[in-house]
Amino acid sequence: MAFRWAVLFALAAGLQAQPTVSVAPVDASLAGMSLIGPSDSGYQAAVAGPVQASDMADLAAVRPYSVVLVNNSGRKVFEYVVRFDYTDPQGRHLSMAVGSGQMPPNPQPLIAAGKQALITIRGQYTGTGGGADSRVLKLLPNEYYRTAVNMTVSLDSVLFDDGWFAGPDRSGQFARDTAVLSAHVAFYKAVLAFQGQDPSQLTQYLASLASVASGQADAGLNPGPYMHVLSSSAGGYQTVLARKGAAAVFSNAQINYDVVSAYQLHRQGN
Repeated sequence: MAFRWAVLFALAAGLQAQPTVSVAPVDASLAGMSLIGPSDSGYQAAVAGPVQASDMADLAAVRPYSVVLVNNSGRKVFEYVVRFDYTDPQGRHLSMAVGSGQMPPNPQPLIAAGKQALITIRGQYTGTGGGADSRVLKLLPNEYYRTAVNMTVSLDSVLFDDGWFAGPDRSGQFARDTAVLSAHVAFYKAVLAFQGQDPSQLTQYLASLASVASGQADAGLNPGPYMHVLSSSAGGYQTVLARKGAAAVFSNAQINYDVVSAYQLHRQGN
């Protein structure tokens, strides 16, 4: 499942005098990945790579506070997290973790090998009319861009197409990815176990599981990534079951189970 998020942390800090935007050194585990910031002499040329010429004017307000993420790793990027750490006018230190990505069974590469992407504090520019495209970014209030003091941008983590996860991971993304992958494996395995049984049992299983996350949310609880995957996957299979029948559910579940069970999510020391 795709996902797009922004996590806000507030800590005490002193107010700096002049607003600057700097890029933190990329962790050694992220070989081939780099960030190009506004103070880099090659920034404007790098921006011109992923950004359509017709969108440049719309992005004028956010370009000075964004970075270009470059992928020279030789692998596709399935997921990333970029952190924006800055001080607001009240002297509070704030950190915004901006991430995007999609885990198996249906991952969509975000950044192909040899390509780059413009990352703003509101997400990745897409230019497709969805996500953080130029029209959305133009309409967003950007006072916190202009008033931020000593903003530092860092590459927190990257998940590559071969399952290699790298980066300091201050945001805890590896734990979330592990939970998501485990949930997919458990869900498809459970669905396949209903083969040869009364179809009503599968119907009841999907219905009960689909309602769990929404019920927890209604109660003010955070279902977490594991339960969210189980519940949303069950909801999707309810639709497949109603439209195409149990055979289609089992066929799709087998395909997806083969993908997720073979996917080796790993990191250094793991």
